[in-house]
Amino acid sequence: DRIVQRQKAAEKAGTLGYKIARAIGEDSVAGSVIVRSCPLLLQRDLEMPVVLMEMAYLSNIDTATLLGEETYQEQAALCIASAVANSLR
Repeated sequence: DRIVQRQKAAEKAGTLGYKIARAIGEDSVAGSVIVRSCPLLLQRDLEMPVVLMEMAYLSNIDTATLLGEETYQEQAALCIASAVANSLR
């Protein structure tokens, strides 16, 4: 049943999201981490886990400035890649 498969995927996404958040929270480049659960439009049509990450807010002038720096972009990308890889193990 598609509904059951979507529910299982959403549960897996929640677990995966918490693991990723925990791993990112351990990395100093990311700062504090907040995990929220909400229905995503993608979850209605996909039968696989969906995790949405927001790493920064452009409304924060300090963060917006950092986002323009190549070093910060690389650190953030490595942080995300490492967290996802560790969470999938």
